[in-house]
Amino acid sequence: MLWLRGGNINKAKEETDQLIHRCKADSQEERTTLTLLLQPEVLKPLLIVNLFNAAQILSGTYLIVFYAVDILQHVQGGERVDHFLAAVITACVRFIFSIMAGVLLTLIGRRSLAITSAFGTGVSATLLAVFLLATTTGSTIHRCLGLDYIPAFLILVYVASNTMGFMILPGVLVSELFPAKVRGLAGGLTFMIFNLLLFGVAKVFPLTKASIGVSGVFWIFGGVSFIACIFLWLTLPETKALTLSEIEDYFKNEGLLWKRTSRKQRWIDSEAQLKLSVDKPQ
Repeated sequence: MLWLRGGNINKAKEETDQLIHRCKADSQEERTTLTLLLQPEVLKPLLIVNLFNAAQILSGTYLIVFYAVDILQHVQGGERVDHFLAAVITACVRFIFSIMAGVLLTLIGRRSLAITSAFGTGVSATLLAVFLLATTTGSTIHRCLGLDYIPAFLILVYVASNTMGFMILPGVLVSELFPAKVRGLAGGLTFMIFNLLLFGVAKVFPLTKASIGVSGVFWIFGGVSFIACIFLWLTLPETKALTLSEIEDYFKNEGLLWKRTSRKQRWIDSEAQLKLSVDKPQ
């Protein structure tokens, strides 16, 4: 611990004491699987992560990957651009911004990145829907003015914004929000729900696109992203620089809405929670 904390003896001792107390408290609790899942420190992050996953899917994060060429054929509004090349460029943008997201996670934290990604995805998807709708009603004018390249640019902005948070953060949060004692169970349950939902949405997407068009699809992407932005702003805590014990104690507090607390207050709350757990009669 001393090596992990860069030689800071006080910080290493503080975290070691927390871990020891946490192990003692956990060892005295005998709970069934269902009881564990219904505990606030498990149920709250389970709700946040799964709703984040649902927003990730419904905002088009993976649909753009699965149906890139098909979508880009409609986005371009013609055959002036090689759609397969455009799909490759889109994948390159996602790769580059995935690396950038890894760097930003160390600088600005999870909460800010998630909200920024949701807002950027919503704005770009909505603008793209507007331009696609305008293109279908006045394609000749747009082509003469060279505006048919604007949707292509917007979809790259959409992919970049989406990748920065929506694509990578739900997986990161699984390892940070769930308590260690139930992380395997909660993580497995989360990924099961995620893959079932992704399968259903991916299968329904072609029918949806045929019914409402690509413009309508991006209206849905934009609307879901804005809803996710509000939800994350209200509920997602900042986990950067917090220990797993501090995150667990945060979710033990009443209510689901996010509230800012100082490190000193988190330490006081953590000590109080541990004292109650250790002193509680069996």
